[in-house]
Amino acid sequence: MEYSVIEESSESGVFWNWKTALKIYVIVVLLMVFVGSFLQLLNLYIGMVISELLIAGPVLVYLYRKKADMSVLGITFDKGLLKDFVYAVIGFVVGYPLATIAAVLTEYILGPSPFGELYADLLTPKSMLDLIIWLAIMGFAVAPCEEIFARGFVQQGMENSFGKTKGLIIASILFGALHMDPWRIPATATLGLVFGYIYQKRNYRLTAPIITHFLNNAFIIVLLYLIYTGSIVI
Repeated sequence: MEYSVIEESSESGVFWNWKTALKIYVIVVLLMVFVGSFLQLLNLYIGMVISELLIAGPVLVYLYRKKADMSVLGITFDKGLLKDFVYAVIGFVVGYPLATIAAVLTEYILGPSPFGELYADLLTPKSMLDLIIWLAIMGFAVAPCEEIFARGFVQQGMENSFGKTKGLIIASILFGALHMDPWRIPATATLGLVFGYIYQKRNYRLTAPIITHFLNNAFIIVLLYLIYTGSIVI
């Protein structure tokens, strides 16, 4: 059955439900497994950018087909950006330690991750140019594309069907599962809860979780670079 904008419309203006969100989620997972992972093997930088576009792409195509404005996702740029940034900083300060605790507990239960060193090596900038490129990828591709998909579309669809609390939890678990690594799922799901909560507290302005997401990822990239260059010894 083809759903129309009016048939799925809610008071918040969200016109898709959990079924639609889950369908798009499955499409994104398949694109990541069969296209994104292959492209990253060919070229990590370019593959990462294209992979992120594949994450946001199905959402944007869906909205285009429904003749819907992207503002329904919460994409807006106005004087509220300063407040978004304040909330984002708070979200990072809270979210990063919680995700770290989740990661430590996961390794305590499952043992050391067999992919941990590989991930760290791939993400570690080996030069200042590498660092700049990685930060640009995180800021202009990873954070906005994943937030368009995970918060703007999946979370709102889940909340439209199950309410704010259950919808947030379900969307956060799905965000963790998107990373397809048992050792990363608890930490990324925890971050999903924080990003999603910031999204709710900022009245579904997507800029707030995008900035939070970027701050988290940028901190990790810079930390790896400082460790690699010997500026920080652990």
